[in-house]
Amino acid sequence: MKILIIDNGTRFLPKLVGFAKNSGHNDVKIAKRNLILNQDVANSDLIILSGSPSNPVALHPDAYQDEIELVRKTDKPVLGICMGFEIIAYAYGSDLERLENEES
Repeated sequence: MKILIIDNGTRFLPKLVGFAKNSGHNDVKIAKRNLILNQDVANSDLIILSGSPSNPVALHPDAYQDEIELVRKTDKPVLGICMGFEIIAYAYGSDLERLENEES
């Protein structure tokens, strides 16, 4: 299985890559969120959108427009972690809002 990880700036990227490789998937490609290549998407079997410590999708959807369009158009399975899931939810029309207090 070929996995494409879209890095949104998570500090856990090495762990995420390690999990993918330790599960037997040695073909892991990493793309920065603003440098997603069509050929990387086409050559992948699974796309993972990482989390991010920066701007929430609800307040800055334009910053994630490439990923939102990717989610809407791809026929590949897409997994979102933390903010990556916000992108998926937003792409499918969910209303997102910022909470006053962080949930854990």
